[in-house]
Amino acid sequence: MTDFEVLTGQQVLGDGRFAEVGEVRLTETDSRTGCVAVGGSLGHPQWAGHSVTSSSEPTAWNRVGVYRADTLECVHLVSLHWPVNALAFHPELPIPAIGSGAYDGGYFYEGELTVLDLESGRATSLSRERREVTELRWGVRVRRA
Repeated sequence: MTDFEVLTGQQVLGDGRFAEVGEVRLTETDSRTGCVAVGGSLGHPQWAGHSVTSSSEPTAWNRVGVYRADTLECVHLVSLHWPVNALAFHPELPIPAIGSGAYDGGYFYEGELTVLDLESGRATSLSRERREVTELRWGVRVRRA
């Protein structure tokens, strides 16, 4: 027997690519800004058999991370109320749109539309009502003569 004990780590949880967002649901790449947006979820956490996912505030369970495409360094992390369903980068501005939402099991399909300013890091919800967003596409502005 020696005078000290050896501690050996067998596995590091939460280590690896996109660990900040958990299980990846979808990705969107923008070659213009050199960024990759990744939507994911940390799963359904429980404590003593009870779900702890309910909250009136955005939880840490549903997230979008924005990473530098060359190094995969996380530069922005946004927490959301609902699972991420859609991502779309603006064609000219450094702004990705985030569509989230889910069926509540009863009457509603709740969610929101959020935009993230990549320069300031500020995320803003554009939804007045809680509506699920399943697809996103930036429109092309038509200039009239």
